[in-house]
Amino acid sequence: MARLRPILALSTPLLAGGCFSPTDLDDGGATSGTGATLGTSSSAGPTTEDTALTELTGPTFPTDSSGAPDTTAAADESTTSSATSCGDGQPDDGEECDDGNTNVGDGCSAACMDESITCDTALVGALSPFQVGRMVADGGYVYGVPGPNTNADGILRIFDATDVAAPAPLSTFVVDPLDYPNWHARGIAKGGDHVWIAGGGPEFLSIDVTDPALPLLGDLDGPNEIDGPIAIQGDLMLTAESVGDDARLYDISDPNSAMQVALLGTAVEYDVALHDTWAILWGNAGLEIHDISVVGAPMLTGLVAPFPGPTERIVANDDSIFVAAQGGLVAVDYSQPDFPQIVDGDYGPVDYHGDLALRGDFLYLPVSNGVNVYDVTDPADPIQAGTYLQIEAFPTAVAIDPPYLYLSTEDGLRIIEDLPGLCDARCGNAFVEYPEQCDDGNLDPDDGCDACVEA
Repeated sequence: MARLRPILALSTPLLAGGCFSPTDLDDGGATSGTGATLGTSSSAGPTTEDTALTELTGPTFPTDSSGAPDTTAAADESTTSSATSCGDGQPDDGEECDDGNTNVGDGCSAACMDESITCDTALVGALSPFQVGRMVADGGYVYGVPGPNTNADGILRIFDATDVAAPAPLSTFVVDPLDYPNWHARGIAKGGDHVWIAGGGPEFLSIDVTDPALPLLGDLDGPNEIDGPIAIQGDLMLTAESVGDDARLYDISDPNSAMQVALLGTAVEYDVALHDTWAILWGNAGLEIHDISVVGAPMLTGLVAPFPGPTERIVANDDSIFVAAQGGLVAVDYSQPDFPQIVDGDYGPVDYHGDLALRGDFLYLPVSNGVNVYDVTDPADPIQAGTYLQIEAFPTAVAIDPPYLYLSTEDGLRIIEDLPGLCDARCGNAFVEYPEQCDDGNLDPDDGCDACVEA
C-alpha cells in the first residue's frame, strides 16, 4: 500500500533512483480478469479503458482478490469527504485530514485527503553485489538460487528485506558435495515453510525455512530425479525433468513426503505453471494446457503448436498466459482452454526477457534497465500502466511480495515500491495514479475532472 515516504538510507552505495509520473502514461483502467470455467469460454469480454475509467466513483480504488484495482467499489467515502464539513478544521469520519481550508498543494487536499500518501514509484532499497538467477519473495524475505554467470556462492541464498531500506544477506544453504556431487540449482518455489529446489545432478531438495536464518535440509521422502522447472500452488507442486519425457504433479501437504499423484505432458518440458485448476507446460510438443480439477486424472485440454521459443518463464492468470522468450514476450488467450490462441499485443521493443511476474491483471516485465508494468486485462491490447527505468544493471530475475517488486540484477538486489498493481490509487489526493486520468485534489464533478475521469 502507499505510505508516507521517509528519507531512506540504502544499504550500499547505490545507483541514482528516480520517480515516475503517471501523467506521462497512457490513460486506461484495469479490472479483474473474468476467468473461465473448466473447458468453457468466459461470457464477459475485455473491459475497455474508457468503460473502466467511468466506473471510478470514489476516492479509493482498493484491489480485489486478484490484485487488480476494484473500480466498482462503492463511493461512500467519497460522499462523506466531499461534504461541507471538509475545510472546517475538524477531521470527521471519512476525512484523512482537515486543515481548515480547501486548498490543494498544502498537504491536505480539497477532498480532505493526505497529499503525502501517493503511489509514487521509487527505488527504496538495494544490496550489492549479490546476484541470483531465480528467486521468490515472501514475508519480507527473498530466496534465491544461482543462475548462469551469477556470483551467488551457495545453493540457496536468503536475504532479509524486512527493512526494505536496508536489505541484508541472512543465510546461505550449501549441500554437501560428497552427498550431492556436481549439484546445481535450476528452479525454485516456496510453499508454506519450505523452499523447494530442483537441481541438476539430478536431485530435488526440500529446505525448511521456518527460521529463514537457519535453513534446514528437509527429510524428503519423495522425488529425487527432478532437475527442471517447478511451480507450487497450495498443496500441489508441478515439476518436470529437463531430460525426461513428462511432468509430474505432487501432493506436498506433508513437505517431508511429497507424494506423486499424476503424470502429465507429452514431451520434454522446459517450463511449467499452475493457475487455479490448470497446469501449463511448455516443451517440445508446444504449449500444453491440462485440466487438473480432478487432481489424480489430469486431462490435456488445449495445445498451441508449434510455439515460439526458446522460452525462459511462463506465468498465467484466469484468461491469459504470458511467456518470456528470447525473441520477446508471447501472450496466449486461453479464456477458451480447448482453443488457446496466440494474440498480438504491443509489449514494447523486443528485449531479452529472462523472467517475468504476474499479479492479477498486471504484468511485470524486466527490461534491460528496469521494469515495465502492463495492464493486461485485454492481452491483445495491453496498456502500459507504469515503469521504472533507473536500474543501471541488467535484471536476471524478478519476484513480488506486495507492495514491493524485487529485481535481481548483475549488480545485486533492487527493491521498487508503489508500482501499479501493488499500490491503490486514491482519487482526491492531487496525484494522478493509474488508472486515473486526472486528479485535481477535489471531488467537484463540474470542474473538468469528475471522479478522476476527465470530463
